[in-house]
Amino acid sequence: MTKKGYFSVGKVMGFWGLDGDVKVAVEEGRSEAFSQFNKIFIETDDGSLKALNVERISVSGKFIRVKFKEITNANEASELKHGILYAKEDAVRKTLKKDEYLISDLLGLTVYDTEGKRLGVIDNVTFNGAQDIISIETSNGKSSLVPFVNELVPEVNLDDNYIVINPIDGLISQ
Repeated sequence: MTKKGYFSVGKVMGFWGLDGDVKVAVEEGRSEAFSQFNKIFIETDDGSLKALNVERISVSGKFIRVKFKEITNANEASELKHGILYAKEDAVRKTLKKDEYLISDLLGLTVYDTEGKRLGVIDNVTFNGAQDIISIETSNGKSSLVPFVNELVPEVNLDDNYIVINPIDGLISQ
């Protein structure tokens, strides 16, 4: 889920201890990125975003333990349970590694094969548990699912709004 200018970065699973720490679930492999945020936002009941200043973060197994300056006890922390946490888009972009992209940047990119033939447009990105999958809507209206891995997608050019794929036999519906 996104809000204009913000991206979802985690979900509060409950409180952790008596001092107001919360247990946060994040996408696998994103714990390090989460620890770079100084300010996190949580959606309130009226749909607005409330800023929370990060005091400390520690990784514990598959969860992150976060202490926000504004939350001082377990009762306050428990009120955040099930809350979706957001970070500003520019803060999220700073955490991306080489060859990592925001889904919103990939949607709508034109897809070409390695010989320059236009194959279609990216219309969706999903995750199958092993890797990201891009959905390509071809010019004949069919969809093709392509694993978003370097071997099949050797080039992503966000400046010129296209990607290149290696179209192995049967990969793209014609």
